Amino acid sequence: MLAATVVVLLVGLAEVLVVGRLGPWTGATLVLVAVVSTLVTRSGDRSLAAMMPPLAFVLTVLSVGQLLVIGEPGDLRARELLTMVDTLGGNAAWVVAATVAATSLAAIGHLVDRRHRRRAQPPAATAPAGIAARPDLFSSDPAKG
Repeated sequence: MLAATVVVLLVGLAEVLVVGRLGPWTGATLVLVAVVSTLVTRSGDRSLAAMMPPLAFVLTVLSVGQLLVIGEPGDLRARELLTMVDTLGGNAAWVVAATVAATSLAAIGHLVDRRHRRRAQPPAATAPAGIAARPDLFSSDPAKG
């Protein structure tokens, strides 16, 4: 998942340098990376893959977004806050789509894994009718037998 976050950071950096904002390229990369990372994640860690898209995008906004506020007049904290709100607001659909896709794939993967585990288990052996009522018939104790 670290690699997925790095990919989103690099695409975001390229988009800020070329276009001057974080936009559709970063969002589409976020969705693609969320889907791929959920598919390649171990079955026990799939729930973590669902948390990756929002965290990756916020990290991208906080790090690459610094390039958007350099040289702007005014209070630095206010500019950073406005940049974060503007960028997250404009790309909320991408973040939600990536999170929904990752969560859905994780849930489907969990259901498929559970079905495979259930099929892999041998069926439970059923005892003949009288055995449960008389367990002493098959006792290993010679005094009872």
